[in-house]
Amino acid sequence: KCINKADVLSANSMVAQENLKHFFLRDVILIKNSLEIDKLPEKQIGTIRKIFVPARISPLKNQKLIIDWLVEHPTYDVEIYFAGQISDKSYYELLLELVKRYRLSDKIHFLGFVTDIRSLYKNLDICILPSFSEGMANVILEAFAYGMPIFVSNIAMNMLNENAIRYSFSPTSVDELDAVFHDFCNLSNEQKYAIQVSNYEYVKREHSVEKMVKAYDDLI
Repeated sequence: KCINKADVLSANSMVAQENLKHFFLRDVILIKNSLEIDKLPEKQIGTIRKIFVPARISPLKNQKLIIDWLVEHPTYDVEIYFAGQISDKSYYELLLELVKRYRLSDKIHFLGFVTDIRSLYKNLDICILPSFSEGMANVILEAFAYGMPIFVSNIAMNMLNENAIRYSFSPTSVDELDAVFHDFCNLSNEQKYAIQVSNYEYVKREHSVEKMVKAYDDLI
């Protein structure tokens, strides 16, 4: 009913734009999500130790893949920080059971809902987004803007630029996640920094608040 009453349709990603065009056979205007973008933080990425996984605790967000990855590689000297509210209690209990069964309590941390998200982007090393489904993933935009490298599931919504494509993996494959992890870890510090800069320039160019406001102003 809303679609039929609407004078204009807009979407916040190219994938959503194409889906709406296909299902409703109407023109759809693309206005991308935005965020406030400061100067690229001076964040040096060396050895990967602390991994950030920001998402609500839910099967759709696929935190279990990260735990399965550590189960298969118990010697990895890394810590995982899951940040997000619990939206599926039974799934959360499953994750806790796996942590207990495989004695990972020193490596897995559940932070719950976090208000100061910027401090985590500042203090942790990389981000992983293993979800089965996303809209326009603000997590990717935030990681780009705050200078944090990110590995993403290879769903269409996450394929924002060449770096996202290169460091993507099947959300059902521990081996693919491990492959991109090793690929990134084997880069020089200069190569890692070049990825940070490239991602920052992308989000600054494509997802600034100024660009979004102008797009809505032009539309209206």
